[in-house]
Amino acid sequence: MDNKKDINKVSFKNQKILKLMKVHQPSPNASLYGKYQCVLDYVSGMTDNFAVTLAQQLKGVRSSFQRI
Repeated sequence: MDNKKDINKVSFKNQKILKLMKVHQPSPNASLYGKYQCVLDYVSGMTDNFAVTLAQQLKGVRSSFQRI
């Protein structure tokens, strides 16, 4: 997403990740360091259960509307 300001120009997988991050996704205008920091903050704040659920959503095993 570093060189692409428009979310529609990134790969499908990256679009899905950004949509799952919701309000925590990095700003397209942020520096590369700021984008990395935003993603690292998001990942470091995950609980184990949430990380497993997110991985399942990315693989397509679990809908984003299901709860554990």
